[in-house]
Amino acid sequence: MRAEHLEELCIQALWKAHDILNQLGVEGSKKVKSDKDVVTKGDRAISEGISAFFSQHRAPIVLYAEEFTEEPFHRKILSQNPLYMVTWDDIDGSKNLEKGRTILPYCSVIALFDGDGTEATFKDARFAAILEHNSKTLWMARRGKGTFVNGTQVYTDQTKQLDALSRIAVDHYAFKAEKAQPYHAKVSEWDKLFWVVDFGASSIHLAGLSSGMFDGYANVAQKAHEIGAGNLLVTEAGGFMSDIMGKPLADQKYDFNAVYQVVGAANRQIGEKLLEFFK
Repeated sequence: MRAEHLEELCIQALWKAHDILNQLGVEGSKKVKSDKDVVTKGDRAISEGISAFFSQHRAPIVLYAEEFTEEPFHRKILSQNPLYMVTWDDIDGSKNLEKGRTILPYCSVIALFDGDGTEATFKDARFAAILEHNSKTLWMARRGKGTFVNGTQVYTDQTKQLDALSRIAVDHYAFKAEKAQPYHAKVSEWDKLFWVVDFGASSIHLAGLSSGMFDGYANVAQKAHEIGAGNLLVTEAGGFMSDIMGKPLADQKYDFNAVYQVVGAANRQIGEKLLEFFK
């Protein structure tokens, strides 16, 4: 199976997730028992549907998804000789789905990597897409070919200065975690300096950064489920992504089960200004 065919399957998978949610209606927003923060019936139904979808198409992939119960890897090997890795987040923003199903943003997220994932780095991502279900907005990026929103190429904002109108997306929930306390006070300064926003879904923050909605982004407990796709979307649109030490994500190992400390920005100049707050 050619990589281009797999990319098309990835897009179809996102719309299949959308159809599953539509079929479930309000039932899909109901919480189910889980040891995770928030898991809905929609999460579970999408996870089962997408696994069956890729199996049906005999995709030569290793499929990673948060709702897979195969510990510790959260993966299913769908081929004897997998050529690619697909990472999948059923619903990013499950709390938004639960509390504001028809209003607040929540997304399904997918990324396609060269290789079976055993030695993956962020730069191995060749395709990524994020679908926001309420607006039916589709962000999509192909390595070396740019970032697109609903078929139109987009770019990050190229303003080089930060001011009170600079929109910086922050995952406040992550910064409240005990291990994030050293950074909480520093990022709290941003509320006095910038227009800080939090939509409750890091995929929206990253997709928005790639298309000029936001000027910067920070998360000290970023799940890999979204950042594999988000890194490709932002960098293909001309943006900047690094860890909080300023090291680009591109050459870093990608681990679906890892948590990353990341800073994103519309351009390098803005990124370097945001990184100053973490020194």
